[in-house]
Amino acid sequence: MSFSFSLDGPDAASHDAFRQVPGAFETTLKAIEKARKANLRFQINTTLTGVNVEHLDAIARLAVELGASCWNPFVLVPVGRAEQDTQLLLEPKRYEQVLETLASMKATYPIELRVTCGPQFARVARQKKIPGADHVRGCLAASGFAFISYQGDVQTCGFLELQAGNLVQNGYNLVDIWHNNPLLRSIRDMSQYRDFCGRCGFLADCRGCRARALIANGHLLGQDPLCVLGQTSMDKVK
Repeated sequence: MSFSFSLDGPDAASHDAFRQVPGAFETTLKAIEKARKANLRFQINTTLTGVNVEHLDAIARLAVELGASCWNPFVLVPVGRAEQDTQLLLEPKRYEQVLETLASMKATYPIELRVTCGPQFARVARQKKIPGADHVRGCLAASGFAFISYQGDVQTCGFLELQAGNLVQNGYNLVDIWHNNPLLRSIRDMSQYRDFCGRCGFLADCRGCRARALIANGHLLGQDPLCVLGQTSMDKVK
């Protein structure tokens, strides 16, 4: 068993500003302290945005100091409030720089580091040849992860609100949905990917973010707009 606590800044000012709840930072630290006293395993989650990426080192060091077993940065997906607040979103070049920083941190910091919703991290880890790079996986949608809503709707993740069947209506047969649903099968079929993702040599490792692809260009198997390789390819065409 493991608990997850969110810290989106290294101090109360930055974390509370992002969460828009005064006192959220101190409340989280108190909860972490209770987990530590009970010898419960926990990890720290951080939503990476345009306003906190300058504090990556400080947040990671805080996670280590608190005794977390893992630091798990989440790359922001433009849904909900993030869709309207462009200040929160990373540009492709800045995103690439952040991934390179995280790769260096993963290779040197005394804590497990996982990146969620940042599938290009799998490519960067391999390019940087950091220890354990071959075990870093890209997007797990339809290959190693499924999201089930409170109504039983099966989705590839919480950000991609496309139904891949309903667990209740399917007699709670998740195995059948997982192997036979057309949506899930299409995501696993690399030959169906479009644009730069479809011809990228790192597709099998990365697979791009399907939620961002759908939001940006209206097609589930299209190009991930946050990938700097795809952006560079588009600039050359222009």
